[in-house]
Amino acid sequence: MSFKDQSIEKILQFWARREGFTYPLPDNFYTWRHPELSLACESVGFDPTRITAALLCDGWFTDYVNDARFSIMEMVKPTSENKEVIKLAGEIYEFLSDPIIAKDIQDFEATSREAMVHYDVEVTQDHEAILSSHTRLGDLRGTAFKALTRLKIHQFKAGVTAPADVKPVFMKNVYRWWDTNSLLAAFNRLPNGVSLHAIKTPQAFEQYFIFAVRNGENYYLITDVAEHGNPIYVENGRRPDRDMHRRIGDNYLPYSLLDIKWDEEQGRLFETMSSSTALVAHQQEWSILSEVRNLPADSAIWVMMMFNLLSERFIHSKVVLPTLSYTGQQLETSLAQIQGRSSNLPVVLTGMPDVTTLTKDDIRPENCSEDELGASPFRINYDLVDLYGHMVSDEVLNIVNRPGMKTEVAMNSEGQMVITTDVIPSKDRKGPVVAVSAYISGNFGTKQQVENDRKFMARAAFAQCIGAITKYEFARRKKDVIAWFDERLQANLDNLMAYAGCQEIWVRDANPMVRGCRGQNWVATREHSGGSIHQFLHQVDAWAQPIGPTLDNKPLCPITGAKASTHFTFTPFTASDLAVMAGVSVADLPDVLQHWTLEDFTLPNSNLRRVDPVTFLIDNPWHDVNFQRKLSFSKRGMSQILKIAKTPPLDVVQYRDKA
Repeated sequence: MSFKDQSIEKILQFWARREGFTYPLPDNFYTWRHPELSLACESVGFDPTRITAALLCDGWFTDYVNDARFSIMEMVKPTSENKEVIKLAGEIYEFLSDPIIAKDIQDFEATSREAMVHYDVEVTQDHEAILSSHTRLGDLRGTAFKALTRLKIHQFKAGVTAPADVKPVFMKNVYRWWDTNSLLAAFNRLPNGVSLHAIKTPQAFEQYFIFAVRNGENYYLITDVAEHGNPIYVENGRRPDRDMHRRIGDNYLPYSLLDIKWDEEQGRLFETMSSSTALVAHQQEWSILSEVRNLPADSAIWVMMMFNLLSERFIHSKVVLPTLSYTGQQLETSLAQIQGRSSNLPVVLTGMPDVTTLTKDDIRPENCSEDELGASPFRINYDLVDLYGHMVSDEVLNIVNRPGMKTEVAMNSEGQMVITTDVIPSKDRKGPVVAVSAYISGNFGTKQQVENDRKFMARAAFAQCIGAITKYEFARRKKDVIAWFDERLQANLDNLMAYAGCQEIWVRDANPMVRGCRGQNWVATREHSGGSIHQFLHQVDAWAQPIGPTLDNKPLCPITGAKASTHFTFTPFTASDLAVMAGVSVADLPDVLQHWTLEDFTLPNSNLRRVDPVTFLIDNPWHDVNFQRKLSFSKRGMSQILKIAKTPPLDVVQYRDKA
């Protein structure tokens, strides 16, 4: 271990001990009360020059010594602890005054000031406050090093590096682009060096920055683009401002240039203007967002540090990533070539290799990994896929949209699905218009990432189409299905009266993971013997359609014809319950009811991880149909049904609700 390393370690040990910790700090240690200590200790692992640690240690030690207070008595008769503190403070002062460490700090300060001159920065009090504070300089440098691990690195082209005698250019402007493809198209006009760019998106909180690095024929993008648990989080996320707030806290990128502001009263970010008003398909003009010298002081100095670090890593040495990255536009170009049509977009780079058009078989869960579709718990809505999957065209699975553009589907009067990116006229549709997900041409990633996201988006579009078809079929068939059910109840009246003789029936659930009910219906559920049960029959005058005869909308006893005084309500929870009420087998139910259930399963959070879109994007309207029915009896009728009471062919549990 060198003298410098030993000195830094001694200082960190003393610093940690003074704050009540033990050095080395545990892995992933962080305390918001002492962020500089956390960063200084962490920097030993990523800054081999130890300049970051030296700056932070020197800043802390200066403050510590200046803030220390001793009474005259403590100086005349110092305690053993005070003697130890003074002794260690003297050693630390010698360490920090060592010519090697002192020169490193001085050289870094000089380099930072030279950068200000290079970018024509008019040094203000804000700049001077940072440059004269070793703590703030150390924080900026440490955050820059950490950004190299936090930011995502993509390489879009690999080839010959620039000649060694070509000096890298650090561009003095921050540019704004409406699309990553537009930036890539401009790469040929970028000099060898580093530049900073902001990418506009239709969603304000999804905007991101890119450090573009060109080294000859090697194109690199280093970006803070948001990463989500799944690609449709952008459409469904409830608090996208939280993700942006986290990114703002991770680095010193100039987020103040974007159309977002911080609301002190509400404690959250908000959008200051519409982000979609200026989106264009392809941008050819360079749009200057700001000059680096005009950025806020901390952002300006941090960006200059990043330019130097990125130059050292990607220009002074050749970096070849394991795999190249591609954009959605390159995917669209490849698909257009397969389908023999034009994508109507300028070809920025070569298309994505080994691309095939997706079919419905390609996005079946059994043909996909969890990295592609995610988990498929309980096979929810898979019955609708079996019923209507054949009605979805493969075309909807292979759509690539430009930013701000959307694709919609609707059922026409012939019961066929219409797909368009324009408004669907009302005369050409029957049923609601549904926006479907599609891969965005401005999205990018490695080939595997693009393929994974592409399949997930295709599955989401497929699910949204199934949802549209389900609603269309529901509107078309609802009356017939309900009429069939009520006819079967009348035909099965004898059995229903015998079941009512039990007075209360609880049925064991086949799926113990049931959390409750979904849809607009309500069914009593309870935990029981390590599983769950639901109340199929209970004695209550519920607001439900009567099964037997009525007079002036009041139920009559089906046995005596007299006015009813006791009421029993059948509340189906699953398709098996419906079948028992109708007196048929589950297979004899209408196809849309054979998998009917009100079970509400505990699903993984679909915003935080990948979950098969079919399980949560389809809103099945049959769940909101009230199949609850009431059977009422007079006193004489009650005495009759008690004699013929029998349990239904269900997994009945001996349980009485004490509530």
